[in-house]
This record gives sequence, structure tokens and C-alpha cells, in this order.
Amino acid sequence: MDERQRLRRQTARNHRLGGIWSIVSSDVALVARVAATVCGLIAAGVVGAGLAALLVAPGRVALTGWSLLGMSILLALALGTLAIARRRAAKEVRHALIRVRLALAALTLGIIAAVLSGSTSPPFITVGAAVAVAIVVVLSGMWVHGFVARAIVRGATARRQAWYAQIRASRLTRRMLGYAAYRQLRRDGALPVKSLIHPNRTYLVPIRTTPSGARILVLDGERPIGGLCLRPRQPLPDPEEALTHILAIRTDERAWLDRANFFPQDRALTPQALGLAPGRPGNYER
Repeated sequence: MDERQRLRRQTARNHRLGGIWSIVSSDVALVARVAATVCGLIAAGVVGAGLAALLVAPGRVALTGWSLLGMSILLALALGTLAIARRRAAKEVRHALIRVRLALAALTLGIIAAVLSGSTSPPFITVGAAVAVAIVVVLSGMWVHGFVARAIVRGATARRQAWYAQIRASRLTRRMLGYAAYRQLRRDGALPVKSLIHPNRTYLVPIRTTPSGARILVLDGERPIGGLCLRPRQPLPDPEEALTHILAIRTDERAWLDRANFFPQDRALTPQALGLAPGRPGNYER
């Protein structure tokens, strides 16, 4: 019975953690807000603890540093949890920034108090050093807060744009090739295209390409005779790049061959090794 209760509680705990993670990961603004809050306060705590430890008496270095660092971590976790709990509030973005500033103010007051109480320097030097440390702590915390938030938003925007580009490229490729050919390209990882100028030759055009261009296996009947590498002027989504090669082969194969680089050593590589078909991770897979 005890084992069943333990498993039931563990399952419920995992379910709650998974629910929290799904909530956080599905909202980019919330991720940016929580991560910026946590990183900004912890960075301010690290900077403040290090600088304050340099100004206090040797016997109080460890106590001062660890106390300020622990205070910053507790504030960061508390504000991050509060941001998640209040994610549906209409004015949460503004309130979160206000809370971060108040937490930085509380942290700087703690640093000033620790420096004033533990420093052995003359009073005017101690006060000036404490104020300077407080300014550095506030500026470093706000800079890290803004930097992390902007980095997360930029990364999410780039991923979203790349995802939309892949969708548009997939739709264009399906419309130009037809559903059957597009399904084969997706299923097999490559589409065989018959040569119009070389009898019995087939080009195996992959949907996955290398960073330097598509690695296209050339088949003479069923026998690989080499590989072709050709890169467009601008990077394209994988389906669209495969479409450009297929259309180039069908419309002007001679010009396409003149621009491609031929690698005879690729005849020893299988489609699986090239990443063109299901199998082990390919040598040229992106």
C-alpha cells in the first residue's frame, strides 16, 4: 500500500511539473520574463557578493558573500515563481519589471548594510565604496535582465520565421511536384530524377542538404558513379532547395551540370551514408 501511494504521489508530482513546463515553454514572453528575472537577480547577487567581500573585514568575507548570494537566489526564485503564477494578469509585464527593480533595490540595501557594518576603512571611504558597489550591482542586474530577455525573444523569433519558411517551402514543393512525388521525397528522403541528356542516368536529389550545398548522388542504372555538389546563391529551406535542383535538371540539365562540382569518391557511399535515405546518421546531414 505504501508503495502504491508513493508511486501515485510521484506520478502526480511529475504531472504537475510537466504541466508547469508546458505552460512555460509555450509562452515565449513568459519564458523571457522568468529567465530575465532569474538571471538578472543572480548576476547582480554574484557581482554584489564579490565586490562586498572585497570591502569587508577578512573574517566576514565568507559570511557576507554567501549571505548576499543566497539572498539574490531566493529573490530570483520567488519572483520567477510569482511571474509564472501571475502569467494571466493583464499588467503582469509591467508589474514584473517593477518587482525586479524593487528586488534590486533591496539587494543593494543589503549590500550597503553589509559593507557599512563589516568594513574597517574610514567612514567616508566606506560610504563611497558602498554607493559605488550599489550602482554597479543595479546596472549589472538591469543589463543582464534586458540582455537575456532580448536574446530569448530574438531566438524565438528566428525559430518561428524558420518554421514558417519551412512550411511555405513545403507547400510550394508539393504544389510544383505533385502530391505523389512530394510524398516520396518526404518518405524516402530523396527523389530520383531521370536525366534528359544521359541515358540510364538518375540523380538522387535529397531533401536534406549540407551547409555547403546539396550532395546529389548520381546513379548509372543502379550503380553509384559519384556525387554532385551545388549551392544556391542564398540559403533556402530544404524542400525549396530540393525543388530548385529538380526543376533545374528538368529544364536545363546541361547548365546545371556545368555549375556543379563532381566528386567521384561518392560512388563508394550509400544513400544511407549520404543521409538521403533512412539509416544511420549521414556524413553530410545538416
